[in-house]
Amino acid sequence: SIKLVTFKEMFKNAKENAKESTRRGSIESAFVNSTNSRPFGNSDKKVLENKLGDIKTVYTTLKNKTGLDDNSIYGILGNIYVESGFNPTIEGDLNTAHHSIGLIQWRADRRDSLVDFAERNGKQLDNVQTQAEFLAEELKNKNVWTSGYDLGALKGAENPTLYFGRAFVRPNEKYADWN
Repeated sequence: SIKLVTFKEMFKNAKENAKESTRRGSIESAFVNSTNSRPFGNSDKKVLENKLGDIKTVYTTLKNKTGLDDNSIYGILGNIYVESGFNPTIEGDLNTAHHSIGLIQWRADRRDSLVDFAERNGKQLDNVQTQAEFLAEELKNKNVWTSGYDLGALKGAENPTLYFGRAFVRPNEKYADWN
């Protein structure tokens, strides 16, 4: 089962693992093979091993298309893990008019924009690569961010997991643990 941890724990562990990853030279060491604690806890090693290809796809796409540093990307990956477990087909908020879909649970206008992006580019909507490319585009669009936040500030944020969660993903506060 997926163990949900606080954003603070995810950032702390992702930061430690980013250092380990740099020494070992791979994202695998940060998420699966690292001797440090993993961003999502040891109980999730099998989940992460099964999703490693998807994690690498998102990581590589964001690295290549946004120029974000590893800590910022790990903060985004932590949010994706909590929102969807890296499942691009997952749907949420099904009992609402604005149900959510995909890696970061896009809803309402943003969900519609994801659908349009996939159709416009002749891509499968339920594909990790498609959603990672859309996410990279969205990250560069200031209109998607909460007012006063943007991609540039994410690069230097002390806690990119929290910054990205609050300013970009904006989960239901009822379920978010910001402590």
